[in-house]
Amino acid sequence: MGGYLIRRLLWFVPTILGIVLIISLMLEMIPGDPVLMMLSETASTEMRVAVRHQLGLDKTFPQRFGIYVWRLVHGDLGRSFMRGERVTKLIGKTFPATVQLTLGSLVFMLLIGVPIGVLCGLYPRSKFDFMAQGISLVGVSMPAFWIGLLLIYFFAYLARLFPLGGKGGIASLILPAFSLSLSSIGFITRTIRANLLEVMGMEYVTTARSKGLLESTVIWKHALRNAILPVFTVIGLQFGRLLGGAVVTEVVFSWPGMGRLIVDAVNTRDYPLVQGAIVVFGLSVLCLNLLIDVSYTLLDPRIRYG
Repeated sequence: MGGYLIRRLLWFVPTILGIVLIISLMLEMIPGDPVLMMLSETASTEMRVAVRHQLGLDKTFPQRFGIYVWRLVHGDLGRSFMRGERVTKLIGKTFPATVQLTLGSLVFMLLIGVPIGVLCGLYPRSKFDFMAQGISLVGVSMPAFWIGLLLIYFFAYLARLFPLGGKGGIASLILPAFSLSLSSIGFITRTIRANLLEVMGMEYVTTARSKGLLESTVIWKHALRNAILPVFTVIGLQFGRLLGGAVVTEVVFSWPGMGRLIVDAVNTRDYPLVQGAIVVFGLSVLCLNLLIDVSYTLLDPRIRYG
């Protein structure tokens, strides 16, 4: 286990470097000049040159990339072009709100998706199964922003059951978290259904039935325990997907998280802020996936990492 953890941690380095390189190249291709956005149109050429030199934008791309990586190694994510604050400080203010939204979405995904997936797996081709599969397909297919707007219109504007937007109490979290989780609910429902149908046909389930065990014991102790295990992998995959989806959801619901921060940074060509936020997203996903891989050995003793 120790060797496995060391190898996984070492892989963090090239992965983060790859993320930084890709996002840096994408920012390089985005049209627009952050200096022109910072200064007025009447600013002199000398002032623009001075600001460009101060921000380090007069250097070549390899030079800027090398400087950023060197600072990143020392834990420095740079300073925002437009806000003038440290990127770490800005992320520290907004990242907890994004984590709260993502965790709320995971709760909805597990509380709704897991029971529906289990029922669909136990009663395949039933009316409930067909209805659940149809609803999950709609949830997966509909864009997140459209779902968010519908929820706001019906449950916040018409029914006035929830706030229209912003971050307040638990009521302000329900609509954006549910909106963000809909596609994940459909995905986990179909995954558990498929796993449970496969497990129910395994020899050890047939053997358990032949021993005269109660059907409920066969399902809950033998079949469901093995069918649920892949859900932890799904959680790791969906966590990264939810973090990415939070960008759109936060804008729709005016949620003060990193998603809105990234959108504003991209619109103003605030390169250090975009790079820092994406790096934090990447590290979060990597750490969660590592935690899930390690937890597999506790949930299933047959799994061992060398």
